[in-house]
Amino acid sequence: IPVTEAKKTTESSSSSKNISIEIQNSTSISGLAGRWKDKLSSDGYTVGSVKTYREGSLTHTKIIVEDKSLGQDLKSYFKNPEYTVGTFHYFLFHLTL
Repeated sequence: IPVTEAKKTTESSSSSKNISIEIQNSTSISGLAGRWKDKLSSDGYTVGSVKTYREGSLTHTKIIVEDKSLGQDLKSYFKNPEYTVGTFHYFLFHLTL
């Protein structure tokens, strides 16, 4: 399960394409976050970095944003993602297969 964090680069609230996304892989599937980087980049999103999530495995896709107006357009990429508004300055995005 990759995790993604993104820093807001503009004030647009209608598209996550205006933020830099960080993807973190929390699965044992090597290269999964890199494949998501390629997919999201080809769809016009800005992926700033790809990392390994080191806080354990996740059982579902999770998108965490600092503002409820962010990340809505990413929900359609995943089956039943959990969407949460957090208290940080990026958004966290956990992916499942």
